[in-house]
Amino acid sequence: MNQGEIVENKRLGTALAVIQQQQQVRDEARLRSKKLTLRQKERLRAQRAEAESAGPTPTGINPGAAEAFASYLQEFDREQKAKQRRYTEAARARRAAAREASQNCLDRGTNGAA
Repeated sequence: MNQGEIVENKRLGTALAVIQQQQQVRDEARLRSKKLTLRQKERLRAQRAEAESAGPTPTGINPGAAEAFASYLQEFDREQKAKQRRYTEAARARRAAAREASQNCLDRGTNGAA
């Protein structure tokens, strides 16, 4: 039994294929960027070539599994954004409460002096 069959049987093949595709899209975007130096771009190209030639790849990936994994990733992203939104809203509420308390202290100070 080869390594590709083990990965496929554990349903990791789809996950690895999706991750590899996302990495390719990310790397292509980085190569188009003007912020990277030529040396950095050449290093990135060399790393991509090395990764493509390294090790066996899983064969016969179940086509339906890609959608399931993609939907899992989308749900994970939604959960992370919701978590960040809750954190941001709580921090915003704390800042507003602190600002209001500070303003109340200032108002009391001006009213007491009069």
